[in-house]
Amino acid sequence: MVVAASLCLLLLLSLTLSGAAYLGAIYPGISLRYEAALPAETVKTVSEKEAGGVSFWGQTTAQVRRAAQPEDAPLNNVPVLFYTGNAETVWPGVYRYGQAPPPLSSADCAVSAPLAWQLFGSVEVVGLRILVGQTPYTICGVMAGQNNLLLAPTTRMDGFTAIEITPGANTSANTGAGASPYRDPEAFVRAWLQTAGFAAPSTQLYGNELGAVANFLAWVPLCLAALLVGATAAKASRRWPWHCRNGALFAVLLLLALGLPALLAHIPSWLTPTRWSDFAWWGNLGAVLTARVAQWFAARAYPKDVLAKWCVAKQLALFVLQCILWEVLRCLTTAKPQKEKQKVGV
Repeated sequence: MVVAASLCLLLLLSLTLSGAAYLGAIYPGISLRYEAALPAETVKTVSEKEAGGVSFWGQTTAQVRRAAQPEDAPLNNVPVLFYTGNAETVWPGVYRYGQAPPPLSSADCAVSAPLAWQLFGSVEVVGLRILVGQTPYTICGVMAGQNNLLLAPTTRMDGFTAIEITPGANTSANTGAGASPYRDPEAFVRAWLQTAGFAAPSTQLYGNELGAVANFLAWVPLCLAALLVGATAAKASRRWPWHCRNGALFAVLLLLALGLPALLAHIPSWLTPTRWSDFAWWGNLGAVLTARVAQWFAARAYPKDVLAKWCVAKQLALFVLQCILWEVLRCLTTAKPQKEKQKVGV
C-alpha cells in the first residue's frame, strides 16, 4: 500500500507539473486589457519598435468559408482572435496538425479542429485556403479544442484591445526604465506604458506569476511527504552510532541548503521580501494577493481566460488529491501494528 500510494503521489506530481507548465504558457508574460480599442498609430509605432517583445490582439466574429468554393454558404459568427506579433502569446494552442502561424507571416492562420471539420469534413486541412470575410488565409495549423476558433494575424492596426508583454524581450521598459517585471511588475507596467504612450489599462494580469504559484503548489504535498519520511528516519536514527547520526544530519541539511534556491526560484520574486524581517511587507502581502486574484477574476472573458480558469480548477483538484494521498501515506507509515492479545488459560 505504501508503494502504491507513493507511486500515485509521483504520478499526480507529474500531472500537476505539466498542468502548471501549460498554465504558464497561457500567460507567458504580462497581459494588459482595455475596454476601448487602442490608438492605431501608437500600436503601429510600438509594434515596429519592439518587434518580438510585444503582441497586440483582439477578438471579433467573422464569416468563414472555403476559398476554393466561395459560393458555398459561409459559417457565420466564428470567433476570431486577430493579432500582430507572436501567435503563441495570444493563444497557447495544442496543435494536432501543423504549427502556430509564424511571427512574420500575415497570410497563415490556425483553426480549431471543430472548425476544420465543419469547413472541410476533415481535420487534416494544413495547406488549404479559407476566406475570413474577404481576406484569404492559408491554414498552417489545426488546434485541439471543442469550440470553433480561428487565430489569424492582421496587417491592420486598429481594433486591438489587449497587449501581451514578454518579460526579458526587446521592450523599452527593460532597457530604459530599469524596472524589473519580476520584482515589481506594477512599476514595470507603469514605466512601459509611459514610454510607449498608452493609457492605463482596465485590467493588468501578471500571468507568469500564476504559472509560478501553480508550479510551487505542485511540490507542496511531495515536500510534506519528504518531511514525513525524514521524521521517520530521525526516529530510527536514535539507535545509530553518534558519528553515523551526525553524518546523516549533515547530509540532510546540505541537501536542503542546495535545494532551497531551486525552491525559491519557483516563487515569484514579488512574493519574497528583500528583508525577511520586514514586518510591514508581510502585513501588506494579504492585500496584494487579494488585489491580484480580484483582477484575474474580474478580467474580460476572452477564450484564453476561460481556458486558464479551467486549468486552475484542474490544478486545485489535483492538489487536493495529492494532499489526500499524502494523508493516506502518513497514516500507513505512522500506524502502529496492534499486538494480538494472547488469551491466558486458567
